[in-house]
Amino acid sequence: MLRTPTWKKPSWNSPKRLEVPRPGLRPGRMGQLNSLVVKRSVVIAGRKTSISLDAFWNSVREIAHMRKETLSQLVASIDANRKAANLSSVIRVFVLDFYRSQFEREVMVSQAVDDSKSTLAS
Repeated sequence: MLRTPTWKKPSWNSPKRLEVPRPGLRPGRMGQLNSLVVKRSVVIAGRKTSISLDAFWNSVREIAHMRKETLSQLVASIDANRKAANLSSVIRVFVLDFYRSQFEREVMVSQAVDDSKSTLAS
């Protein structure tokens, strides 16, 4: 998608500048671009820690809801089993693995249903 540059109106102490919108960023205060990464605080083992995730936050909440856990409980269990240093990265991998395994189960069920239909039809 082609993005057109826009001229920002200069304030009294800043020069005119050309700002080109970039994917993954949104306009912020004073014409600056801010990242879409969202920081949230979570309590793990009694200590408060902040985690930077982007679009994964909704998925983490959804998975916690499916597992009937709080967000903090889910993050604590991910933290307890992690092998890598960066918790945000480990959470992203956890979310991707969760949905991949969910998809693989659905494919296997679908194939089993198709196999049973073809067996009954013969």
